[in-house]
Amino acid sequence: MAKMNASVLSYIELSGLGDLAKHDPQTVTQVMKKVHLLMDKRMACDLKNHNYCYLLNDAILLISEIEPSILSKDTESVIREVQQIKHEIDEICLCRVVVVKEDCLPSVAMPAAALEYNGNTRDITTCRVMTSAFAIENCMNVASLLGQENGPCWFVDSRLACSITTSQKYEKHLVSMRPKNKERNVYVYSGDLW
Repeated sequence: MAKMNASVLSYIELSGLGDLAKHDPQTVTQVMKKVHLLMDKRMACDLKNHNYCYLLNDAILLISEIEPSILSKDTESVIREVQQIKHEIDEICLCRVVVVKEDCLPSVAMPAAALEYNGNTRDITTCRVMTSAFAIENCMNVASLLGQENGPCWFVDSRLACSITTSQKYEKHLVSMRPKNKERNVYVYSGDLW
């Protein structure tokens, strides 16, 4: 059986696009394009602590594989990178961030750009998301449950919050997390962490 890797998942949700799309879909499209272009540039050059970036229309999922023996050092540098990108995204569109710790399958080699099957060659059009649907659901659930009343801010899984040093005040909220539906504390910060 494959050994699971500890990972930090950062789910960045763009705020208010749903309501704006009803009145001004062109502006929403422009916002999403700007955010996607920004993330393409940052992943190519600046986000050294992140292994994967997945762009959704109204959200970004960043994944960072963490070495368990140096979890606290790595966690803080990962979250600092996320804060840096959050500042840039906030200039385009306000956003909120959910950060959770998850165990993910290790990276696998990606196949060649095209496959041959029964004599036919096709370009590969699949994308492996290097985390579980449960992990993504946990992020979306936290954003949905806690985000409405708190507005744009940070939501940090207690298993990661204890690995960062910040003087910011927080509130703790219990949230049921999949796959076992165990409750975990989520620290809610209303402003920047540093």
